[in-house]
Amino acid sequence: DFIQYMLAVDRTNEKVADMYIAHHPSILRSLDKIVKASQRHGIGLSLCGEMAHEVKYLRFLIGIGFRAFSINPVFIPEIQKKISEINIPAAEIYARDLLAQTDIRAIEEALR
Repeated sequence: DFIQYMLAVDRTNEKVADMYIAHHPSILRSLDKIVKASQRHGIGLSLCGEMAHEVKYLRFLIGIGFRAFSINPVFIPEIQKKISEINIPAAEIYARDLLAQTDIRAIEEALR
C-alpha cells in the first residue's frame, strides 16, 4: 500500500500498473528515511508486503536497517537463507550506492 500511495498507482489497474515501481528512487529514499526516524526515536519497525519477500530487495533493505520482515510463511526458508548470506557492512555500502542513484534503469541493474 505504501508504494501505491507514494506513486499514486493502483498496481491492479492495468492502465497504470506498469508505473508501479517498487525500486523507484523516491520509494527507496522514503524507506530509508522511515528506518532512520524509527531508529532515532527507538520505535520498532517491520516491513511487510511484496517487497519484504522479494530476494532482490533484501540486501538493500538490510543495508538501510530493516531487521524485521512480515512475510507469508511459504517464503520463510528462502528469505532466512538469503538473509544469513548478507554481509551487513557490505549491504550498507550497497544501500548507500542505490540511494545515490536517480535513474530507475541503473537501480534495476544494481538489483540484479
